[in-house]
Amino acid sequence: MTDLGFPPAVHILGAAGFIWLMTTLGSAIVFFFKSFGEKLHAIILGSTAGIMTAASFWSLLEPSISLSVSRGGAGWTAASAGIAAGTLFLAAADALTEKIKGERGSLLMLSVTVHNIPEGLAVGVAFGLIASGAASAAAAWGVAVG
Repeated sequence: MTDLGFPPAVHILGAAGFIWLMTTLGSAIVFFFKSFGEKLHAIILGSTAGIMTAASFWSLLEPSISLSVSRGGAGWTAASAGIAAGTLFLAAADALTEKIKGERGSLLMLSVTVHNIPEGLAVGVAFGLIASGAASAAAAWGVAVG
């Protein structure tokens, strides 16, 4: 049991469902607009970039730096290794997209998949830490909501 009274598996299933619902609602915006003007498009891209930058730092980089420091290491080592690994992964994904450039549906599917891999890892690790006692359920839900 966790500090919120449910087993970690219940929290994980709830978080997965919540993330699915929010992704569905976010993508459903296309049903309400026939086209996007340049201003609205810029606002949407800018706000999305801000949200993703904040989420990347507070949900991934800051915890990585803190954990590295708490274990006696330099704060930048784990974060730098993760950034390097992510860069290599994206370079490989970019090389793959060159082969499917004309197939819009395939490119969209690949970009959503590439986006969801680190998001899923962050949320999965946060909820996995509940079972070990290294994180509270409230903190893990904070990562899922972010």
